[in-house]
Amino acid sequence: METIARKATRKKSDLKRSEAKALFTLLEDPDPYIQKKVMERLSLLGEQSVPLLDEFREGLDDTEARKRISDLIHKLTFYSFENEFLEHLESGLDTCQKLERILLLLCRFDNPTLRTELSRIQLDKMADRLRHSLAGSDGITSTLALFSSYFFGQEYFRGATDDYMHPDNSYLHKVLQRRTGIPISLSLVMIFVARRLGIQVHGVNMPMHFLIRYEDEDDVVLMDPYNRGRVVTEDQCR
Repeated sequence: METIARKATRKKSDLKRSEAKALFTLLEDPDPYIQKKVMERLSLLGEQSVPLLDEFREGLDDTEARKRISDLIHKLTFYSFENEFLEHLESGLDTCQKLERILLLLCRFDNPTLRTELSRIQLDKMADRLRHSLAGSDGITSTLALFSSYFFGQEYFRGATDDYMHPDNSYLHKVLQRRTGIPISLSLVMIFVARRLGIQVHGVNMPMHFLIRYEDEDDVVLMDPYNRGRVVTEDQCR
């Protein structure tokens, strides 16, 4: 038998859903005053209304209305996002897994309702495909050639040449979707995939650039992911 408290919670939820739907219809009213009041009321519904807002946003054709809903979703979710981000920082960023987790969390600046686990699954699948390609490698030269061929030949990753500073070139989920990024975001994709395969790849911060360093027991090689994995020497770096 349903408890009185559960019934009350369900009734309250239903009320919010019906009220939210009614407010959504008013949101497209041309009167700016009505739009303002609707947004104020939606703000009071709280973070639990975000799934409804997201559902409604997806059905909107009006660009301005979509932006207003997106701004509201950001506002409603920012407090919980901030707390989660601070918790990650307090636990330390001392592993590649933690770095990946917090970078995917930052992707929620682009879309607060983003399902970040989908990006993790995408990285897992890339590692699985690359694992088969690396099965025949017999040393650092062969491994590097297969590594570059996979990312830039099969997966078509490339450096952003148009609108270089656009956020889409830095958000990890967008880099995975668009296969386009800046030096550090492309490097991170390669590092996160390499980690899943046990390959020792590390980031190298350069002036105005970013490289990755691949190493094994016998050698160290520097690679430039922004330029399709081009191998560079230390002299060239200097």
